[in-house]
Amino acid sequence: MIGNIKLQTSGNFDPIPSGKYTLQLSDGEMVTSTFKGVESEKIKFTFLVLNDNKFKDSEGKMQSTRGRKLWQRFSTYMTPKSFLTAFVKVLDPGVIGLSEKERANYDLDSLMGRQIDALVAKEPSKDGLTIYNNITAFEACETLMEPYEIAKEAKTEKSSQSIAGEVDSALEAEKIFGGKAK
Repeated sequence: MIGNIKLQTSGNFDPIPSGKYTLQLSDGEMVTSTFKGVESEKIKFTFLVLNDNKFKDSEGKMQSTRGRKLWQRFSTYMTPKSFLTAFVKVLDPGVIGLSEKERANYDLDSLMGRQIDALVAKEPSKDGLTIYNNITAFEACETLMEPYEIAKEAKTEKSSQSIAGEVDSALEAEKIFGGKAK
């Protein structure tokens, strides 16, 4: 039996308006994802929106985009044509010249706190009942914004599995971005 508890009734999590935002990479973790009945390990990054754009939520109240969280999942493949490599290249162009062994041991924690510009869209869920935000593209940050202090424990969880390997980039695009090319 649950008993008497005070339920949370505040906090609006309406999606932010579509547009270009400056994001700060704040956390990363390994998660298990299921696609067409097949489980696989993914890296889930958490981003904080740095822009202070005002918008009306579904209740008509003014909200700010600053501090809102967005998430993006990537396959663990750090191959030359993977989306993870393309994302990392934007934050750390030095990854371009790394050998396969160096890519396999790349320290994703070194990216925490960095800023990146992203195109964010509002899209319906597959069942059409919910609207959510989807990051559709990343690019180099044009103008650095006031960052958030990132907690020291905000680190990606390490795995003994190598992140180097072969990947079908078209299949990865469909799995990660719903078929949208970056």
